Amino acid sequence: MQGTINTNVNHEDEDFFQKMQRIQAKFFEQNELHTILEKSKNDYFKQVEKKLPEEPKEDEEYFSIRVKEKNGDDGYIRRFRPTDSIEDVKNFAKCKLRKNSDINMYSEKEKKLLYNTKLSIKDSGINKEDDIVIDNQDDF
Repeated sequence: MQGTINTNVNHEDEDFFQKMQRIQAKFFEQNELHTILEKSKNDYFKQVEKKLPEEPKEDEEYFSIRVKEKNGDDGYIRRFRPTDSIEDVKNFAKCKLRKNSDINMYSEKEKKLLYNTKLSIKDSGINKEDDIVIDNQDDF
């Protein structure tokens, strides 16, 4: 008959449709996992950001520090008190550059690796207006 649809499905077609359903289910599962991971990252960075000291006011002594990636032109500038730690700068960099892994930081002007995160910014020997370059290892 003309115009009839064949409703007979052979086993090969059925296997194909089952495989497609499994692939689609995996896709949705991975998409859901990606969403959960992004939320987890956002929560992590919010917690790190809460640990940052308050930014000094214009009339206080401060260091104006720009953090940027190794191959990046732009960066993020923030004021820090001389007594704030290198760890504070590192946390700021992690939040702005969205880096969770351990990162290496060095002063671009002084060509100095900033590995002792317990030091204050003043005691670290960096300039009052310095660029801190981030050479990240791995991200999440």
